[in-house]
Amino acid sequence: MGSRKSKPEPELLPPLDFHPPSNGEFCPISPPSRAIDAERRFWRMVEEKHRRLGMTRREFVHSSCGMAAALLAINQAACSGSGKVTGGERATGGDAGCGPAGCGTGAGGTAGSGAGGNGGMSSGGGAGYAVDGGMTEDAGMADAGMMPAGDFVFDVQTHTSSELEAPWDGIPPDERALDFITQIFVQSETDVAVLSGPPGARALGAPNVAARDQVKELVARLAGTRLLIHANAEPERGSAEIDYMGELAETYAPAAWKVYPHEGALLLDSDEFGLPFVERARALGVRMVAAHRGLWDNGDHTANGGPGDVVRAARAAPDLNFLVYHSGYESRTDENHPYDPDAASHFGVDRMVRALRESDIGPDGNVYAELGTTWANVMTDPDQAAHVLGKLLVALGPDRILWGTDCVYNGIPQSQIAAFRMFRIPESMQETYGYPELTAEIKAKIFGLNAARIYGIDIAATRREITADDVAMLRTSFLHDPESVPVPDRRRYEGPRTRRDFFKLLKRDRFYRHG
Repeated sequence: MGSRKSKPEPELLPPLDFHPPSNGEFCPISPPSRAIDAERRFWRMVEEKHRRLGMTRREFVHSSCGMAAALLAINQAACSGSGKVTGGERATGGDAGCGPAGCGTGAGGTAGSGAGGNGGMSSGGGAGYAVDGGMTEDAGMADAGMMPAGDFVFDVQTHTSSELEAPWDGIPPDERALDFITQIFVQSETDVAVLSGPPGARALGAPNVAARDQVKELVARLAGTRLLIHANAEPERGSAEIDYMGELAETYAPAAWKVYPHEGALLLDSDEFGLPFVERARALGVRMVAAHRGLWDNGDHTANGGPGDVVRAARAAPDLNFLVYHSGYESRTDENHPYDPDAASHFGVDRMVRALRESDIGPDGNVYAELGTTWANVMTDPDQAAHVLGKLLVALGPDRILWGTDCVYNGIPQSQIAAFRMFRIPESMQETYGYPELTAEIKAKIFGLNAARIYGIDIAATRREITADDVAMLRTSFLHDPESVPVPDRRRYEGPRTRRDFFKLLKRDRFYRHG
């Protein structure tokens, strides 16, 4: 009798995506040369460090030292000037190079070696991550920087692997919920999350909201009060949508309405469709509107799909809160530049800034910028990341920016959390462009304090409830020994990475479609 074949080990993946997938709402672009360079540097570091530390490759990659190595590789690739962001049809920035203040590779390692020393950060420092070579060899040092206690992490944009109609087309809701819980709450520091709807969820009708509500109930049963839900709405449906909203509000108590731009003139400030929708939201007491504005390349600040109509609606309804999902970011626009008020047209995040200025809404207003997919796509290019965050902070201040990851479509949230915690806007960019320092206090607000305030979450009470629940115990076990907790494969639910996969997804899953 032959011996039983051992189960093959899963593919060894880096701790973060050097070239993140699409969330299914825009066609993937080819990996920028800098991202390719950073990943090569990372794997060279893995080969060197795992031998030096007496670890297997997998042990090193999955450790906090492995995450530090990934961030270090991004720093070094940025310092090397290894290529511009590619695919930028409207790219307005130049090569990020070494950043305004320059970068050093540190003693003991050149930019190409990935070894030792400061590992890519000079004393002056360019945009990038506050990591050094010591963190790639000392887990205590890495943990101290990347996982300090105290942050309340509230992810305002998460998704299950697909949007289904109750009764789930034969797929058990508990299986879907358990996978979601594992990826969002066990494998990351996320404390509370919002389960939001993709573009076509409204077409599935009330059963889709019922399915989302089932996940919420299951999460509450297993993990305490960790989950809120959105209900998708389409204002352009007119009076029928007004009645539908009342049904949803009474039955499911959504935390906010989720809206998307569609083909045609869906403007949230229009007298015909938008303002009646806003008035109905006010009357129902669900006074939060989460509006998708960004990702696909839909034109300048005047085009349908930009943030302008949302901001104008916010000005007309100051007693409601308007959350601009993705902050106007577009996948093919290079953000490596400050906002130019004299430019004839604005693209990407600049559209958001312009809309806010035109409506005279600022840090004390009712408009919030959300970072889902935006941060995931810029965090591997430090200069772009610094400009995106800097522009939003100047326009809205630290109290009007919300943490979102767009996971599970972007994988497991932890790499985004760890990277954001270690990111810095250098003094040179602060002095030149007026960007604020990205302090621990500002990061704490973005991570969760801002969202908790507008969603009415009592942080102290929530922490008391979830600290000792089953998920918290699983999280503790996972941190102590990742092999002790069965987790789904990281890329099981991620979005497409190629054009072919993207169009397969559109053909298969109607809920991704925008029209």
